[in-house]
Amino acid sequence: MWSDMTFNLTRKEARTTKSFDKVVAAIEAQAPVVVPETNHVLLGPATMDAINSGHFDSAALRRQVEAKLGPSGFMLLMKIEHDLLMGELGRKHRSVQFAIGNPLIAKDVSDAAAKVCLYTPLRLAVLEDEKDGSTWVMFDSAEGLMGSFGSEAARKIGNSLDQRIIKLVEAAL
Repeated sequence: MWSDMTFNLTRKEARTTKSFDKVVAAIEAQAPVVVPETNHVLLGPATMDAINSGHFDSAALRRQVEAKLGPSGFMLLMKIEHDLLMGELGRKHRSVQFAIGNPLIAKDVSDAAAKVCLYTPLRLAVLEDEKDGSTWVMFDSAEGLMGSFGSEAARKIGNSLDQRIIKLVEAAL
């Protein structure tokens, strides 16, 4: 049976006169794109074999994940360049969506509220305003998303993530 859940959500948006390309490059400098086709690419085949066999060192795994994080403490796990397809269909402005996260923080928040996996990793969008060439960066508040499951611990982690993303975006603007 389906059930419905309605909750309040805040979308955070920032606008700059900086070019779309410069903003995207600055975000990627703060949170490197790690776009794995499989977890093997992210962690390496030896680590995946150790995990699958039950013989892995969690401290070593943590170090591997930490090595993939950028100065912001995040990595970009997905990059969708909307304009690659939509431009061919006649759309004029450019946009990109990133899945942004930190698997170590995702583990902590999912321990607090298992259903939060619906929102990890988070989404961050960058789009070009075709009218004036300005650039928008936006994301839905992690505090609202993660707090929607009724866990105060998850809400607090979400608030911390919001602050980290704001810092990352402000550095890119």
